[in-house]
Amino acid sequence: MTILLGGITLSDHLTLDLQGAGVGYSQRRLIGGASVIQVDGNVGGQVMVLNSASDMTKVQLDQIKAMQSAGIAVELVHHRGTFQALIVDTSDMTDDFEIANPDADPTLTVSGNITLIEV
Repeated sequence: MTILLGGITLSDHLTLDLQGAGVGYSQRRLIGGASVIQVDGNVGGQVMVLNSASDMTKVQLDQIKAMQSAGIAVELVHHRGTFQALIVDTSDMTDDFEIANPDADPTLTVSGNITLIEV
């Protein structure tokens, strides 16, 4: 199955780690001293980590970073599901090889994690 992120076709070898959604809560005491805790399970969406082990090009990463800068929700289509998400972190991505001018080689691959939050 093809993996798509914001319309960019990516390698189907990328893995997706789904982490739990955030939970918010508040606590207060009643006049009698009893504690009341209110939980809201809808605070933030689940965190998703898309992992590349040399399965993404630097050109694709630059396109993803542009979407991150725009701050808009993008569609992630993965064999684990289809999600609407914000790209929140690409800083873990690094070039796979040390070369003098990495921007001159569009086939240069990158590895690392892209973190998204479901919206």
